[in-house]
Amino acid sequence: KVVVRTQHKIQNNQNQKRTKLLLKKIVVLASMMAVINSTVSKVIMQKCSSLFTNDAVIQSILSMPWNIVYVAGSVLLHPFLMAFEGSILASRDLGYLVSSYGLTMGALLLLLRFKTAAFSEVWRSLLLFQVIRTVLFGWRVWTKTMRVGEEK
Repeated sequence: KVVVRTQHKIQNNQNQKRTKLLLKKIVVLASMMAVINSTVSKVIMQKCSSLFTNDAVIQSILSMPWNIVYVAGSVLLHPFLMAFEGSILASRDLGYLVSSYGLTMGALLLLLRFKTAAFSEVWRSLLLFQVIRTVLFGWRVWTKTMRVGEEK
């Protein structure tokens, strides 16, 4: 019985190390994609907004400095969100995922309804939406990863 427990502890420790290494690799890859994507989105908004619309008002909104910051920030967070969401899905933590989406969608709708007076402010709401999701999903993945291999 002691030998089985020892083997179980060794296996759990190996699982925890592998899980942490995999998460580290995923975060590094997400970081690379985040930098590339946010840089490209910034360049597109600054120099190529006419690819999306011919409306001069919309083009001017897209090229406003704060809007560029908000969009680039949202795009910067997106690869991390996809990695964290994938981890949550892989662990079949669907209850948490659904409740997180309910909370974040509610927050986004409230932001859009009560704190967005102009079209140009939509980007700020999107960034806040992404920040909330990053905190919720990142926290869940981090706490779940730290518990891998622990005795129950």
